[in-house]
Amino acid sequence: MLLDGSGADQLIGSRADDQMTGGRDELTFELDGAQDLFVYGAEDWGSDTIFDFEDEVDLFDLSESGLAFNDLTIVNEDFQTTITSSLGMITILENFNEPVQITEADFLFA
Repeated sequence: MLLDGSGADQLIGSRADDQMTGGRDELTFELDGAQDLFVYGAEDWGSDTIFDFEDEVDLFDLSESGLAFNDLTIVNEDFQTTITSSLGMITILENFNEPVQITEADFLFA
């Protein structure tokens, strides 16, 4: 598990399964191809950037955020996806040179 500190952080996942908790400052997550879990609670949102999110492998855990899927605005573009809520924004940049298509299956909710 990797937890960010204050300020702008870059967290690079290992080859094993990783759990990364976002923070209120700008973060950059770079993934490795193994399953990664992004945990966002009600206090953990900021403006985060994720590289190489792997669809059907990596997940966003929003179970402690108080949000439901309908609370999210998801814009899937060719090589960038944004997830916006009343708590903040997550930007995902291309998945190993493939477009990222975020759906409800990419989330865990309470």
